Amino acid sequence: LRGLVYLVLGFALLGRASTMASIKVDDVSLDAEHITIVLVKEKGKNHLPGGRRLQLSRAALPQLARLLEHWLARRAAAWVRAHADDQPPPRQHQLLFALPADRRADILAAASASCTAWLATACRHLGAEPPPGTCWSSHSLRSGGASAARKAGAPLEAVRHLGGWAATSNVVQHYIDPLYADDPGCGMYFNYLAPRSHPAAAPSQAVPPP
Repeated sequence: LRGLVYLVLGFALLGRASTMASIKVDDVSLDAEHITIVLVKEKGKNHLPGGRRLQLSRAALPQLARLLEHWLARRAAAWVRAHADDQPPPRQHQLLFALPADRRADILAAASASCTAWLATACRHLGAEPPPGTCWSSHSLRSGGASAARKAGAPLEAVRHLGGWAATSNVVQHYIDPLYADDPGCGMYFNYLAPRSHPAAAPSQAVPPP
């Protein structure tokens, strides 16, 4: 479940491994209208006090909202079971993707390896394999998400903002594959970013909840 949640959230946020691994439970909040995520550790944005706040529409991303609620509940239950003896949980329990058997130092010091391992677990569960001669890593979610967002009609400024690139950065172009195959999943994740006049902004077909 952790691998699947990381796959979905990392793709939806075009997230760097170091950023995703550093998200804490308290950085994520959901209400009737919004999914709010505070990104505290982002390359080139350490000058922002308290991190960068992304507020996503729950109506636009209902599957993501349900998945996060499910993960938060299951994760909390796992920590309660692990510390039923009333001993205080270790510091890593604050991290969104940490489970009782993990070590905080391993997750944060080797964020790329941790996130790539979670992604590999999710792919094995789904029976998905990269094309011959290639591999998938944590950065694949960043480039894949950026490519999917553009395919769904998201303007470059929206892709830059979501992924944490500088407002005038051309580096984002290296992450976008212009040959990215059209797929209903592009719209499911990123229709909310597309101008309403764009064809891809039409409501996507309903997808069963996770």
